[in-house]
Amino acid sequence: MVNTEAMLAEALPPDREPDPEHWPEWTAADARAKRTALLAYRDGARVRAGTLPTEDELPAIEAQLSALCRAGPRPRTALRLLLTVDRSIMGWVTEEQAWRRDAAERARPPFPDEALRDLPLFSEAADVLRMTDHDADFDYGLQATGCGC
Repeated sequence: MVNTEAMLAEALPPDREPDPEHWPEWTAADARAKRTALLAYRDGARVRAGTLPTEDELPAIEAQLSALCRAGPRPRTALRLLLTVDRSIMGWVTEEQAWRRDAAERARPPFPDEALRDLPLFSEAADVLRMTDHDADFDYGLQATGCGC
């Protein structure tokens, strides 16, 4: 079984010093690195899901909270932001790995044309469900949470 701390340590830079003036950028960079780390392991997000930080991870979390709090939020709000991003990564990686496993099946149109006939708005946007550009879609999610650049 893979140690989840080691799984992330491989991708996260050792000098993860957060910058309060640029918190969206470092939060997004951290999220991208975590996504990369989890994608490197089969079911990486599922293995990581439900775990609490280890004692060794606490100083890095404290540094992130400190930088976020200097940017404005109180500690509870800052931690909730970090959890929101982290849980988004977990869900995203779980979905992305499932889509990649079923890539051949996903190449087909997700819905027959007749199912979309009376749904012009959904019909126009339905290709988003194909997740053809995982990086761009992930970055869009980061932007939607205010953490993207």
